[in-house]
Amino acid sequence: MVTACTDSVVRFWRVKMVEEAADDDSNGEQEGTKNKFAWEEWQMESAHGDSSIKVSGRPVSVSAAYSGRIAVAYQTGASYQKKQQQQQAVPPDSKQRYVNLSVDIYECESTGGSEWLREDTIALRNIELQPEMPAVDLSGLVSKDLPF
Repeated sequence: MVTACTDSVVRFWRVKMVEEAADDDSNGEQEGTKNKFAWEEWQMESAHGDSSIKVSGRPVSVSAAYSGRIAVAYQTGASYQKKQQQQQAVPPDSKQRYVNLSVDIYECESTGGSEWLREDTIALRNIELQPEMPAVDLSGLVSKDLPF
């Protein structure tokens, strides 16, 4: 699993099985072991083992083509209004906002899985932000007569 964190770091995770001693049964005898699962950061095949990737902005999306190639989209800078919009006499809440994004593409196959290498960066400029949708009250759609 891969996560895009607010500290501008993309982290990779795996599940590890951990064996623990089971609880004693009613006779005071131990019943053996039980397996539990825990998340841990995935380690690469290198001396430092770190698999995380630091990006130059706030990550907004991560997409993995497969385990050896990923794309990370991140915001570069703050949102803004275009200059011609700022000069028009339009109410402030109706002005459209924009943002610049970058998409970094990484691969780790050429290093034998020992480190991520940035293969390319795609700049996406003037991406229009969608206005927030107003809250919708759906409580009227629920009926007490329904079986679920």
